[in-house]
Amino acid sequence: MSILSILSLVLVSLSSEVGQVWTRSQDENAYRLHARAVLDYMGRELRCASLAVNSSVAATAGKSTLQFLINPSVGSGYNYPDNIFWQAPIATDDKSRGVMAEIGYFIRWDGNQPNLCRYFVNPTDTANYLIYTAAPAQWITGSGNPGSLDNVASSDQAHNFQGLFLENVLGLWIQAYPFTEPTATPVAFTLPYDSSSAASASHPLPAYVVISIVVMDVSSAVRLQNNSSMAATIKSLSSASTDPQSFVAALPNSLKNAVNIVSIKVVLDNYR
Repeated sequence: MSILSILSLVLVSLSSEVGQVWTRSQDENAYRLHARAVLDYMGRELRCASLAVNSSVAATAGKSTLQFLINPSVGSGYNYPDNIFWQAPIATDDKSRGVMAEIGYFIRWDGNQPNLCRYFVNPTDTANYLIYTAAPAQWITGSGNPGSLDNVASSDQAHNFQGLFLENVLGLWIQAYPFTEPTATPVAFTLPYDSSSAASASHPLPAYVVISIVVMDVSSAVRLQNNSSMAATIKSLSSASTDPQSFVAALPNSLKNAVNIVSIKVVLDNYR
């Protein structure tokens, strides 16, 4: 084989490798941009979070009222590691029953694929819109009841992917903060957070919320679907991690370069 032929083969090989790296880089960049767009959308919904002007009246009468919840008890399988639910005047129906929709976000694993899911219930969906019912603890549950995450926000094909918002999201972290002076160090509220609890009485709505997700590139996510052992490891790590940085640091080395942390700070319009 001539030197020219050898050089040609080397150049072809290098060109192929460079092309693969470029394609992978483009795919990862596109997915990061997609993840950023998703967080921006979440932020627009979250900034409108609302509570009743006088929640004490409902509490005294034994009736439900609007709630802002982080990590409520909705059963196993929804805490990787955090979830968040609230109400906001962003209904998309005919508004005949008002404009206050129920909204929420959480991670659900469908087999070996982790997905960010969106919970959204319009007021006219009387079967699932339960925030004003006589059993306020039941307006959001994991499964088995009207209004549940399984009924409203499943992400599998059997339910027409109705709750699927973004694929290949390994974890969701929520940090809620009270107002602090610029010179003070902000300290996040202890989770779980319930706007209707006595501990939240002075500030039923946080001043701002930091949302973080860890997304995995598509090629690595495809391999994960055939690796149940790795999926179990990721589930365990995300459930136990207090922040996305420690989660990524604890991942196996083979995955560290396959994930990205994307975050957004959302200032709530109705903070009080």
